[in-house]
Amino acid sequence: MRAHARGAAPPRGPARYSARRGGLGATYSTQDPGRAKIRAHPSFTQNQDIGDQRAEEAVILRTRERLGFREIADRLGCDVKEAHEAWKRGRTRYGVEAAASLDAGRGEQLAVVEAVIDGLMPKAITGDARAAQVIVKALERAAKTLGTDAPVKANVTVTDEMTARIKALAEELAET
Repeated sequence: MRAHARGAAPPRGPARYSARRGGLGATYSTQDPGRAKIRAHPSFTQNQDIGDQRAEEAVILRTRERLGFREIADRLGCDVKEAHEAWKRGRTRYGVEAAASLDAGRGEQLAVVEAVIDGLMPKAITGDARAAQVIVKALERAAKTLGTDAPVKANVTVTDEMTARIKALAEELAET
């Protein structure tokens, strides 16, 4: 047991502890309280690559082949808990990549809208009605892309006459 664990003051200064949790070789620094800084060893990056491969395989086995975690664990050569953790890491990574891709697509669309508006604004200011219409459409597109457009409310009333007409058309289609 360490001296500071028995009641003495914790070590001060650049004390370093080796953390070998899960086979990862990393050193955590206590110079910056509240923030663990990792100095990567060659084994850390190698184990990280293996973990990334395992996570990707777990996602593929779960989503494409519809295997349970017990079967995934057997295929990966690990226990069920490790297979589940690998699947969660892989799913999270794919989610982050999908969100980044979606954000990039939105950014490209907004850049096009901005270019259209910038190019047509001088014409719209001078009174060109067509340029003004295109700018309004571009702004509507930007609102849809950002999700700030108001939902369209529809107030639909169905009368007995409409219901009778629909039934008549359905019967007519059934006869032919």
